[in-house]
Amino acid sequence: METTCSHVCCVNQQFTAGIIVNDSIERIDAVMARTSMRRTTVYAKIKEGCFPPGFTRGRARCWLRSDIDRLLAIWAAGGEWTASDQEAA
Repeated sequence: METTCSHVCCVNQQFTAGIIVNDSIERIDAVMARTSMRRTTVYAKIKEGCFPPGFTRGRARCWLRSDIDRLLAIWAAGGEWTASDQEAA
């Protein structure tokens, strides 16, 4: 069983079979810097299904750092992100 707990310190903790995995949360500015993409391009790629959709935290769009790491690794290998990559996480 997996549960998720968000803390003020911007750490997402997933509890799976007694193992805690820390994963930081990145907002749009950090994602734009890491991917070298503009805001409108990020949202256009989300709409096309070519970018992880992330989640909202209040009014802000956020992504797990591991999702962006996975996206960058896929791009580095010459591939393209698909919705099945999100499910594989």
